[in-house]
Amino acid sequence: MYCFTGVTNRELCEQAIQATTDENTANYVWTYWLETAPKWAMYARQHSPFLLQVTTTNTCEAWHRKLKSGAGLSKGQLASHGIYGMILNIMDAANDVDNRAAAAKSHFRN
Repeated sequence: MYCFTGVTNRELCEQAIQATTDENTANYVWTYWLETAPKWAMYARQHSPFLLQVTTTNTCEAWHRKLKSGAGLSKGQLASHGIYGMILNIMDAANDVDNRAAAAKSHFRN
């Protein structure tokens, strides 16, 4: 459900509840969609342009890929180094992200 207002979100949830023939499904929609909508719905992000910029998990996935590649891991491999090595890997990945952000900032609207 992609709604820009809380009213539209509520209306769609109520339509879904009315359309169900099963009481368990109606309770599920009520509990996990209608009552929790302010935590996840698009309309809850309208107050902040920063929250509207990213609506996917691509940033999180990129960070995870960066950490795994920095550790030299491929899909399905387990890490063989200790906590210290992983901390160094996280610090290196964070520095790379900061450097890329600084470079992007310097080229923004120039």
